[in-house]
Amino acid sequence: MTQPAPQGTTSETEALRRAAHRLALTVALLIAIGGPALAIGAFMLVSLDRWPLWLSPPQALLMIALISVLSGLAIYAVIRKVALQTIASTLQQMTTKHHDMMVSLSVLSEQNCALVAQEQALRAAEVALEQRTAQLRDAQRLGQIGDWSYRIGDAEMWCSDELKQLLGYDPERFVATRTAVMALHVGDSARQVLTSQAQVMRTGDIHSVDVKLRRGDGTIGDFAVTSKALIDGDGRVIGFSGTIQDISARKAAEGQLARLAFFDPLTGLANRTSFNRETAELLRRSRRSGQPAALLLLDLDGFEEINDTLGHAAANELLAKAAERIAGTAGAKAIVSRLDGDQFGVLLGAASLPEAELIANALITAISVPIELERGEVSVTTSIGIAALPRDGITFTDLLRAADLARHNAKASGRGIAKVFEPGMSAAVQQLIALGHDLRQALDGGAGLQVQYQPQIALATQRVVAHAVQAYWDHPTAGAQSHRQLIAIAENSGLGCEFGLWLLREAAVQGAIWAERGEPRMMAVEVLAAQLLRSDFVDEISQILELSGLPPHLLCLELAADALNDQQVERIEALLSQLKRLDVRLRLNGFGTDTYSIRQLGHLPLDSLAIDPQFLHNIEETERARQALQGIIALAHSLGLTVLMPDVDHVAHADILTELGCDLAHGPHFTPPLFAPAASRFAAERDALARRAAQSKTDEPRRSSAC
Repeated sequence: MTQPAPQGTTSETEALRRAAHRLALTVALLIAIGGPALAIGAFMLVSLDRWPLWLSPPQALLMIALISVLSGLAIYAVIRKVALQTIASTLQQMTTKHHDMMVSLSVLSEQNCALVAQEQALRAAEVALEQRTAQLRDAQRLGQIGDWSYRIGDAEMWCSDELKQLLGYDPERFVATRTAVMALHVGDSARQVLTSQAQVMRTGDIHSVDVKLRRGDGTIGDFAVTSKALIDGDGRVIGFSGTIQDISARKAAEGQLARLAFFDPLTGLANRTSFNRETAELLRRSRRSGQPAALLLLDLDGFEEINDTLGHAAANELLAKAAERIAGTAGAKAIVSRLDGDQFGVLLGAASLPEAELIANALITAISVPIELERGEVSVTTSIGIAALPRDGITFTDLLRAADLARHNAKASGRGIAKVFEPGMSAAVQQLIALGHDLRQALDGGAGLQVQYQPQIALATQRVVAHAVQAYWDHPTAGAQSHRQLIAIAENSGLGCEFGLWLLREAAVQGAIWAERGEPRMMAVEVLAAQLLRSDFVDEISQILELSGLPPHLLCLELAADALNDQQVERIEALLSQLKRLDVRLRLNGFGTDTYSIRQLGHLPLDSLAIDPQFLHNIEETERARQALQGIIALAHSLGLTVLMPDVDHVAHADILTELGCDLAHGPHFTPPLFAPAASRFAAERDALARRAAQSKTDEPRRSSAC
């Protein structure tokens, strides 16, 4: 492609033309003017005396001038033409060369642009490569992956720095010999890698295997070793290359999932799924071999109260520590599981029934030891049901049902004990469970539940000074349920607090009615152990007093001696002190059979105590029994406490108690528990009898003097 001459080139050519023209004109003028002058001078100096005769001097001068002018013109023409031709030729050559140069320059410019573009592309590719390399390093670092390769027969393997760092070794110092690398494998990991590479050689596929390797700091981690064959030009395997990835986190997560699937996250024990599987396997083995086995089901008595009182975190802490004791006591061969809430299962393979009972008793002892929590020390017991295999069932459902019935029976029998399943338990326990369900409905609606009042007699005056408040339930199918039976049903069903508060409210309302009628008498209400554990118990008592209008000094709270223990002394003292600030009265029941009550009697802010009725045994026949009872009464009086003897059923006992200085008594000898109207009439009658007796004593001296 022809390129037009640049504007600068045209102007330069024109300037040259003008310069040549001026040169030629100058030379011609010099010749034309200088020639005649030179000729005239020469003629005058040399040949003036010899001038040709045929030509006169003027003519000669004119001739010379003419010749000079013509010569100048000729020279001008020649010079101009030759110069211009030369210049034109030179300019043409220069133009051609300039054009060629411009073409070359254009080609070079295009090539330069291409080179620049290529350089930019290379730089961009280099930057992209660096970024990709950095991303690959980051990916390897984040993915915890390192590269390696090995040629068969070589003493050393090639390991990337990332791989050495991944394994925790100094890249500059660690020499990756094959022996050194294989020594990092733990257990049979080296064999697994070799087996994997043998499979790669057979199939040509990439293969991966999970192994354990020892890191530089001595810890052991999980790693995935991936191997790929290195092939030469002849298709032979000459070595291997691949990656090693740290999969410890993944393995830990898989382990965590496995634990979540089969283990309880709070206690670390097997969960119900795992327990069911292990029990089914044990049943299969037992059926084949005929070997005995046993299942223990247990729960923590009073757990719900601790959960309500101390909170969910403390309850979880209690479960975890109780689980440690259960697992440690049951032994390594036992399968211990947390089934649900505070319920645990212990599976004993190849264990006879007597052996299972020994372990159950050991568990009761271990659990009964106070447990230290962050919020303080707590005490719980456990009720255990025992079922023997194959005696009590050959299927998991039958075995579990038998153990659960035995556990319910143990709880209904007083808690803190173990019971072996007996066929007769089924109906009794099922009835107990049904009664618990009905009791909950009765507490919600009040249907069927009633309150009876056991008059408490002042032995010195024979007046009714208080009433022991008791619940009574005439169940439509199970019949009449006494106060003691109702407490057992309530505690077995986890209704201890609800039942206790219902009884307190009923007693307070009735006591307020009698007080308004001018019949103020103390209302003695038993407080259950579950209520003592509630953090808001004092507030509940205060609210009941306020709503009912019962004067606080007419409410007597009775505390069971076996509900108190040394580990709770500080908390119990604080609770009783708060109750005393409400101006209520406090009585300790069952005194004389619990060592705690004797040791701590002087520390508790009590108003009275009730002696355990067993001290009435043989009191008529044995002086020793009388002295023991007299000593207890004297001890109480020395501490400023009023003494009550419950369950007095014989007139002789009442007389002896009066003689020994006992203050109060109640029981069948005086009257059975009465409903409110009958209790009011009985109290009025006793008051009338007491007044007549007092009047008789007053009148007797008068009659004597009259006589």
